[in-house]
Amino acid sequence: MGANFPLSCPRGLNTLTGMSGTPSPSLARALRRLGTAWLLAALAGLAAGQAPAPAERTLRYRADGQDFVIENGAGRFNRALYGPNDAFRIDAGEKPDLALALPAKGGLVRLGVSSATGTRWLAAAQRVTARYRAGEMIYEVRDPAVGTGVMTRRHH
Repeated sequence: MGANFPLSCPRGLNTLTGMSGTPSPSLARALRRLGTAWLLAALAGLAAGQAPAPAERTLRYRADGQDFVIENGAGRFNRALYGPNDAFRIDAGEKPDLALALPAKGGLVRLGVSSATGTRWLAAAQRVTARYRAGEMIYEVRDPAVGTGVMTRRHH
């Protein structure tokens, strides 16, 4: 066994923490008083009508019938699509890339298009509209590499 060495603490520190490192009764009382004072100050501010203003947020999705739609979103793999009654799922998102879980990591599926006008990953297309509809993702992809038409992919 190791030798016991005396601990040297700044004056008064051992009365707050105790030698075991757990808060002493005096520290616990001080923390309770501080918490009570903070709570009373917050309640007084609310009573005086000084409630903090809620943070300003912009909506990323819009509702379209029963769908949730986002244009050119940046999120990947933020929407799980579950398969039959087992551990299989597809992680889809705002970009048309898919991750497979089989129940462990199954891999990543990236879709692309190649034409006379160019080659492009669908996730990097000029305009991607992602639409979540109960249990499925529908992507509308527009890009000069696709031509003047619209490519639509459904995953469910």
